[in-house]
Amino acid sequence: MSQPDADVETSSYDRTGDLPMSSARIVSLVARREILARLKDKNFILSSLFIVVLILGSVVFQVLMQSGANSVSVGIAGGPQQLSTAIQEQADALGLDAEVIEYDTEEAARQEVESEAVDAAVIDGESVLVNESLDGNLEAAIRGAVTGLALADRLAEAGVDPDLLRPVSLNVTSLQPADEEGGEKALVAFVSILLLYALLIFFGQFIAQGVVEEKASRVIEMLLAAVKPWQLLAGKIIGLGV
Repeated sequence: MSQPDADVETSSYDRTGDLPMSSARIVSLVARREILARLKDKNFILSSLFIVVLILGSVVFQVLMQSGANSVSVGIAGGPQQLSTAIQEQADALGLDAEVIEYDTEEAARQEVESEAVDAAVIDGESVLVNESLDGNLEAAIRGAVTGLALADRLAEAGVDPDLLRPVSLNVTSLQPADEEGGEKALVAFVSILLLYALLIFFGQFIAQGVVEEKASRVIEMLLAAVKPWQLLAGKIIGLGV
């Protein structure tokens, strides 16, 4: 009896055993099997829902944190009369939504800082009280206000008009209208990339887990005897991706 040629490639056949199946047909069958197997797996469904909820929750948390990042509150106890206005002007220049609150005593301002009612308190225009750390933009606003008032006082003592040192205003004209939806588009892109990255890792682990399970049950040996490895992998990826 003659032996079959070693170079001849074996093919998978349909249920009738007469016609070889195409690669697309084989991949679709593997994908269908993977879909049905995962739909019956409660752990897979619960894990998928948990991952999606976790990602969406983290995104919402980041958005809420960023939305409140530019909102600050500052308490003032003592110091120059113009300090409140100067801090407000410096904060506006830095794009901060600042609320400036004046207190009668240092103790009252200290209590508000300790209770986190305000982010910081300026005492007598010389020191700043914070609960833990001072935001960099808020520090720049306070420092700019205190420095500006001190410089104005020294110029007044020297007989120099402070208006002579005021910065020249610069008018900026935009030739292109501002994209009001730019922030929303960036947020959508960020969320989409984050979801895609997390899902790729998540489902990649499920593919590896499925191969290990089939290897342990010797199912993989029967599958590889009927289909090519790339067809099996493609079917699993498509099945999980759907």
